[in-house]
Amino acid sequence: MNGRAWLVAGVLGATALSLAFRLPRLNDRPMHTDEAVQAVIAADLWQTGRYRYDRTEYHGPTLPYLTRIALGLSGASGFGDTTEAMYRIVPALAGAAMVLLVLLLADGLGRAATVWAAVLLAVSAGMSYYSRYFIHETLLVFFTLGAMGAGWRWLRDGGTGWAALTGTCVGLMAATKETWVIATACMALAIVADAGLRRLYSLPSPERVLGGVSWRNVGISAGCAVLVAALLFTGLLSNLRGVLDAVLAWQPYLSRSGGDPRHIHPWDFYLRLLAWHRYGRGPVFTEAFIIALAGVGAAVSLARGRQMPLGRLLTCYTVLLTAAYAAIPYKTPWCMLGFLQGMILLAGIGAAAIIQAIPAAAGKWAAGALLAAGTMHLAWVGHNACFTYAASRLNPYVYAHAATDILQLDNRLRQLAAVSPDGTNTLVHVFSDDPWPLPWYLRRLNKVGYWRDADLAAAKEDAPVVIVSPQLDRAVMSVRQELYVQEYYWLRPEVPLLVYVRRDLWSAMLASRRTAATMPAGHKQTPSSGR
Repeated sequence: MNGRAWLVAGVLGATALSLAFRLPRLNDRPMHTDEAVQAVIAADLWQTGRYRYDRTEYHGPTLPYLTRIALGLSGASGFGDTTEAMYRIVPALAGAAMVLLVLLLADGLGRAATVWAAVLLAVSAGMSYYSRYFIHETLLVFFTLGAMGAGWRWLRDGGTGWAALTGTCVGLMAATKETWVIATACMALAIVADAGLRRLYSLPSPERVLGGVSWRNVGISAGCAVLVAALLFTGLLSNLRGVLDAVLAWQPYLSRSGGDPRHIHPWDFYLRLLAWHRYGRGPVFTEAFIIALAGVGAAVSLARGRQMPLGRLLTCYTVLLTAAYAAIPYKTPWCMLGFLQGMILLAGIGAAAIIQAIPAAAGKWAAGALLAAGTMHLAWVGHNACFTYAASRLNPYVYAHAATDILQLDNRLRQLAAVSPDGTNTLVHVFSDDPWPLPWYLRRLNKVGYWRDADLAAAKEDAPVVIVSPQLDRAVMSVRQELYVQEYYWLRPEVPLLVYVRRDLWSAMLASRRTAATMPAGHKQTPSSGR
């Protein structure tokens, strides 16, 4: 098998490994608030065919449009039939496909470095965990790597096709999340910084290197970026104001960058999260192995600057992007994926360079074994993050997450609907100023009302099920509490919910459970149809 075949086989193997981290048990973890909101948006597009970009919230249209395809293929007949996996499959597949995109950079990274980078992308806890999240970040870094890979090929080989693909990926970045501006700005600044390094290494000027990049292809690339972004922001031309809203979107997000105190963190928040985290007696979560190898890769790229133009560019880009996100006070863990991706590419260079630097075959094997052990430890951390501690506060990637109690509440609502004479038309009243992700778990019920305060004028009739936050409990339930049985659930950490079930419905549920317990094995109880 020649070198090219080994390269392809290695990357394909890494892709298969990435699927093992991203696809299993996608239904298990409770829906995060952001996931639930995005699921409602995507399901609405799927069912109505309409999309309207909101520049103040919710990010761009690529996630709902891609999910529309997944839902169409799922066999679900409506929102109530959909499951978590039907949504999470979209970022999961994008995260796995990202491993394949590394092949676009193979001649710049080197074959061994490409395989190492692919494997590290596959097992990285941060990359794999957030590939299982129905949010925009994984799509953003997928399209970013696509733009980098296509741009590199355009620079190396020329050609209209690579120019068009680069522009298309940039357009998709723009239509995914507003922070695309940070990544593209760092790419541009990296090219400027590399121009200075070229003078340091007495290399040809950027003007000579870019001489084969025609203005015609630059125009084609820019045109593709604008066209793709405009089509998506306008809801496939159904809302032309979407283009203006996309341009104005920087205003609310700029103001938010120093806003919500719950998400204001020190400059080193991301680096500490990656380097070492242990909560109480829980397991250690660390991707320090990637950081260390990335440091080696950056040092090698600068030391061998004349022979490693892509390594120089990646070093500049990753340092700039890391600094940019460190400087922004508003921080959420998934935002680190952009510079983590750059670190992993540099780590691939570092791993290959370590083995190459050792002259003796025995030493190379020993170094390879140590690197393999480090990679296996990364895989263990990734497995803990994705599966063993997927919704645990011991896991640093679990951030502002729904409590596992929500799954128990979901099960209780199913039990109540099964014995209610109204079935899925059972009336539910929710009183909370922030009920998410509860609407996701109430999606199978057809008559649910939401109120942000205790204004009972809107609730004209007593509901069999009332869900209320403790702040509104006295105002909502004080005059009718004796008619209900009360349960207590956690919606999110430090956000409790009180659930009131009318006594007749509660008694029917208990009777159904007693009947089920005394039924012969194999007998199935027929639930209420709700008709």
